Amino acid sequence: MQNFRFLLIFVLVLISHGADADEDQALPAGVMAARGQGVVISQEFDARVSKIPAKDRNTVLRDATKVRTILSNLLLTSQLVADARKNEFDQGDDQLKLRMQMAAEAELAIAWLDHKTYSAPDADYTALAQEYYLLNQEKFNSDPSVDVTHLLIATKEHTVEEARLLAQSYLDKTLSEPSGFDELVGLYSEDPSVGSNGGHFTGVKKGVMVKPFEQAAFGLKNVGDFSGLVQTQFGFHIIRLDQIHPSHVMSFEEVRAQLEMKIAEEHRERIREDYLRELTSKATNISDEEVKAMVRRYFDEDEIQLQSKSSNNE
Repeated sequence: MQNFRFLLIFVLVLISHGADADEDQALPAGVMAARGQGVVISQEFDARVSKIPAKDRNTVLRDATKVRTILSNLLLTSQLVADARKNEFDQGDDQLKLRMQMAAEAELAIAWLDHKTYSAPDADYTALAQEYYLLNQEKFNSDPSVDVTHLLIATKEHTVEEARLLAQSYLDKTLSEPSGFDELVGLYSEDPSVGSNGGHFTGVKKGVMVKPFEQAAFGLKNVGDFSGLVQTQFGFHIIRLDQIHPSHVMSFEEVRAQLEMKIAEEHRERIREDYLRELTSKATNISDEEVKAMVRRYFDEDEIQLQSKSSNNE
């Protein structure tokens, strides 16, 4: 409950950041946002969010920028609709009314397809995941990784030469007294994350760090070895190798959640495809007369005659 309250406050603060002065006015209950004649009520927001795939929904809602974008888009639509209705634009054009009906039916079709897909009985995803794992263990080799500790002297805080000289002094101290490295990191490292991680990076895989850092870290051979000065765009690093994690076949428990999710998605996709195949495999009856009438609606007679002659010659 405490985490939920923190998340709610965090999102609200970020959404409201930079809001116009008139947006600070109290809104009626149930109204999430208003702009001009545009209004977004909570049910409309929930309806829009329901279109986001369930697996991505929480990620989107934790991102205040994305939430604000959704609200802004809904408000713009509401403003456009308000202007259209104010000018009775939705009243006279039969073709527009049909387009509106077709848009509603398209939403219904999408919602129904999702319902058919996700209301189908679940398979035994754990058993299927275990079977897949046993038959494909070679696919579950972990990437090699290392644990390292580093001390950074940042070129943002110093000139390049000043940073180099300062880092070299700490490297000299480290090489003369390796056991004091952690204390040096805590006292002098200028990495912004040092306060939370003490300069320790665990499970570092290739492709995660900037290239010079990565090459130095993976170039160390023995636990406890130190690099020389390693220059990156951030400054000068001293790196100590703390642990080597060779590639290995991961256990089923390590990959279980990932595999079950993958198999569940594939299961639902098969249900969706089978249902669509059932619908599209039914006999299709197209009226030649109506097709010809459509052609005559969109093309003039001279062009029709020209195309007809061209087809006959072929």
